[in-house]
Amino acid sequence: MDKPGKQFYTNLSHQLFVLISFAFIIFEFLFLILYSSNFWFAVDLLPWGIPAALFALVTAHFSLMWAESRFGCEFFRPFYKGEPPISYRKWIFVSAEDEAAAVAQDVSNYASTGFFRYGTKQVLWQAVDQLDLTFWGNLLVKTRSISGPSQIEQKGKETIDSNPPYLVGRIPLGVASLADQKEFIAALQEQNPYCTLNARLLKQIDKKDVPGTKAVLLSVTIFFVFFFLDVGFSTFSYLEILKHFYLAEQSARSGNQTEAAKEFAIAEHLFKEPFILSWVSRKLIQSDGTKSSIMQMRADTLWQMGKKDEALASMEEALKLSPKNFRVDLKYARMLAEDGKEKEALDAITNAVSKNREALVPRLYNVAMLDTKSKPSVAMAAKYLDLSLQEFDDNVFGPEPNWPPDVSPFLSDVWHRDDVTFVFDRLVKARLNSETDADSQSEDRKETGKKDAGTKKSGTKKNQKFKSKK
Repeated sequence: MDKPGKQFYTNLSHQLFVLISFAFIIFEFLFLILYSSNFWFAVDLLPWGIPAALFALVTAHFSLMWAESRFGCEFFRPFYKGEPPISYRKWIFVSAEDEAAAVAQDVSNYASTGFFRYGTKQVLWQAVDQLDLTFWGNLLVKTRSISGPSQIEQKGKETIDSNPPYLVGRIPLGVASLADQKEFIAALQEQNPYCTLNARLLKQIDKKDVPGTKAVLLSVTIFFVFFFLDVGFSTFSYLEILKHFYLAEQSARSGNQTEAAKEFAIAEHLFKEPFILSWVSRKLIQSDGTKSSIMQMRADTLWQMGKKDEALASMEEALKLSPKNFRVDLKYARMLAEDGKEKEALDAITNAVSKNREALVPRLYNVAMLDTKSKPSVAMAAKYLDLSLQEFDDNVFGPEPNWPPDVSPFLSDVWHRDDVTFVFDRLVKARLNSETDADSQSEDRKETGKKDAGTKKSGTKKNQKFKSKK
């Protein structure tokens, strides 16, 4: 059983900061589960955003409490050697003042048996020979009981210790209040007056506590608590927007336009009229990346509902929000091509090529369009492909032969299903259908020719019979 002593705790602002940081990780994990699955579609997530954030806070609290407990420190001992993986509430435990006094000035004869403990790592006061504060705010506890006395050497103008003291452990200092920091250092100096402190640590304990600092830190931390709760609400609102746009598109694809219109109206309301008291919702939905992805999903839904002009307008808005994303240009080009606007589609594909010169997909879009538009130009498509290959040789593949021989530069394009269908339906199926139509027309001409020839032959025979009768 431990001797009676005093447990120092971290300051409240540090506790709340660590709690919220860890809760964010738990909440993001929960978000990824919901985002990557649809088992929850029957549930309205809007009322559950704040409870989910509170659940993450409670889970984070008990997880952090366990991590700094004796069981947690023993569990992580292979990695942290008895120190807690993270300082949450507990800082340092200091044993009761030892009444034993120094029997001599020699440190080896100092008879104190008092100690301090960080996690499960316990250190005797008398074992600490040096305490250094680093730039990052950690206390380095050092001893010569293991390394032995210092060995001073002169190297040029510098004096160095070739046998530095042994590092016992690291303790974060800034997590505690300034008053507790000073009390701990004072206890150390009282129990072991022979311990040396570096200049940075001496400067730290000489600081004065600025009035109002605690109140400011506490106010900021409380703000972040409410901010985190708002994040919970706004994140679940975002999932609801995606869900209803998805259900609307799904209903439109299956032919249920009534249900599609209903789901689309709910998604539009959540998207265009976020909760007025939720600051995060407005900022999240109006951020360029998030709004662009929603506008693209909205365009897909409108397209399936037959509202092509509105879908194209939504894609144009997405393009303004994501000016560097060539994938948005390709989606816009597919819609334009399907709507019969070939010139605009080619312009969009050209923009996509200019945004990613080392991608093959947008260039094949161009080839497919040139080869299969209403007035195809096979020669132009072939020339464009040759120019693209030359650019790839200059910027990606390099001159041949390659060195080393078994390493060849390559293009690492990502193909989505829409890319495959757009390119190969035009390059393969369209050409195959064209050839089939040409063959059919040829067969029809042959059949027509045969009929005409038969008719002409029949007329000739009739004329011959008529002449013979005469």
